[in-house]
Amino acid sequence: MIPKIQLSSDRCFLIGMVHLGPIFEGRGMPPLEDVEQQAVEEALVLADAGFDAIMIENLGDAPYYPDQVPPHTIAGMTRIAMSIQAAFKGKKNPPSIGINVMRNDSMGAIAICAAAGGSFIRTNVHTGVMVTDQGIIHGKAHLSSRYRDQFHPNCSIFADVRVKHAAPLAERPLKQEAIELWKRGRADAIILTGAQTGDVIVPHELRGLRQALPHCPLIAGSGVTPEQMSQLLPYIEGIIVGTWLKEDGDVGNPISSERANHFVKAVRSYEKNR
Repeated sequence: MIPKIQLSSDRCFLIGMVHLGPIFEGRGMPPLEDVEQQAVEEALVLADAGFDAIMIENLGDAPYYPDQVPPHTIAGMTRIAMSIQAAFKGKKNPPSIGINVMRNDSMGAIAICAAAGGSFIRTNVHTGVMVTDQGIIHGKAHLSSRYRDQFHPNCSIFADVRVKHAAPLAERPLKQEAIELWKRGRADAIILTGAQTGDVIVPHELRGLRQALPHCPLIAGSGVTPEQMSQLLPYIEGIIVGTWLKEDGDVGNPISSERANHFVKAVRSYEKNR
């Protein structure tokens, strides 16, 4: 059985994003073999740079289904996740694998993790209700947590609080939402992001969550750059980074080996010297 991920304040858990192209979507789109090959190549770049984990996300499938995705998406993402696992064989301490099925198919992500030996998922709306560009999305912690417990019990659920590209249906204190997400929704860690992909986190919100949830693992989920380490690392146990790792910092470009290595070195250097 895959061991449960343990996040610690002593060493930041670094998650690098592998953004997939479209999965079997439409004429004129790249064949799955090409999407798969690029995903494997980028996962190996992140592994060689020293990332603790990679997270596979179907970013190229926009416009996204709000909840359950079609079976072909699950099939394609499972195939790609298993190809990445195969590419990691023989590596010493290979990265863990996580899954995010956009926009909010948490049970689909758990199923992929179970089939491909993944360790965690990201769920955008785990509890509460958010107004998004896909419409109103309801959290389904009552389903996904039980599904996880039954089929892949060591799979961690990393859950967003006020996920990017969305707004709460009714305004509530951020701390209250986070406490309920952690204690009532049974999230294993809470992700805080900026308003959109690549947007920076509001520092005082992060500090407020740290004070409200001293024992809950917190993950910075967007807009993280090497220059922000002193603002973020004292308050978090993990980082999800995607856009900054791409060539020229453009989310549509491939991952840059140079930028991936620089990012890991910046985090570990800060940890060593703080």
